[in-house]
Amino acid sequence: MTPDLRASALVDTDVFYDVVLKGILKNEGMVSFKSALSHDDVTAIRNYIIHRANQDASAQPADPTH
Repeated sequence: MTPDLRASALVDTDVFYDVVLKGILKNEGMVSFKSALSHDDVTAIRNYIIHRANQDASAQPADPTH
């Protein structure tokens, strides 16, 4: 199963770069992509993930109890 990064608490923090570029979660299976991606590439990916999360949130029906 692949994690859904739209729900990741790290995507809104600079730690996201440490995960993707430095591999700080390599022991959990997330290796470094430093050899394949630049900081700008990761910024573009991060912006896309945030964009998609916002799209999904706006598509959710309003909670009628609130």
